[in-house]
Amino acid sequence: FGVTVAGRPTDLAGVEEMVGLFINSLPLRVDVDPQAPVAGWLQALLSHNARLREHESASLVDIQRSSNVPRGQPLFDSLVVFENAPLDISSVQLDAFSIDIYEDRVHTNFPMTVVLYPGDRLGIRLSYDNQRFSTDTVQRMLGHLVQLLSSMLDAPEAPLGTVHMLPATEREQLQVAWNRSEVDFPLARGYAELFAEQAHRRPQQIAAVHQHESLTYAELDRRA
Repeated sequence: FGVTVAGRPTDLAGVEEMVGLFINSLPLRVDVDPQAPVAGWLQALLSHNARLREHESASLVDIQRSSNVPRGQPLFDSLVVFENAPLDISSVQLDAFSIDIYEDRVHTNFPMTVVLYPGDRLGIRLSYDNQRFSTDTVQRMLGHLVQLLSSMLDAPEAPLGTVHMLPATEREQLQVAWNRSEVDFPLARGYAELFAEQAHRRPQQIAAVHQHESLTYAELDRRA
């Protein structure tokens, strides 16, 4: 994903007296090791991000030329913006997770932009292209993000692989409600006999698909 940077390195002489918009968007590639503890991984990510500051004035054209991403293919299609000015959320309901629509200071052309606002409470906003995402999808994604952050706070020394993205209700839905697929299997009969029976009952039904080719049960039976 992409991240925004100020484009004003602190070691640049006279940078505080320069006038103009230096802000830049750079690609950030993150390696997620399931065995790494949450706190250690976050510290390493922070150090890695700090080292990237040395290149924050690089253009996306130069970065793409040095990467193995093909020309014409975007380096990223989502953006993370960490605002350095707190957002006034005095009028926003804070006693529970909710989505509120109010004026945003950030507008981008990316399909999705995650904006974070510092303060006593961390504010999170998702700006998105409603031609590509539905409101329900984005609300669910926000819930996943909140779940991840909460899990990290609850267990900072836990391995990343144990951090849950889904709330308990969604996990139960996936593991129980949507996983009731048990069927009785006739152990006394072999796979070949079961396949021959299926080919006889549904000869024109698609049995196998590979890329743009497909085979019906009858065709696959003849080939076998």
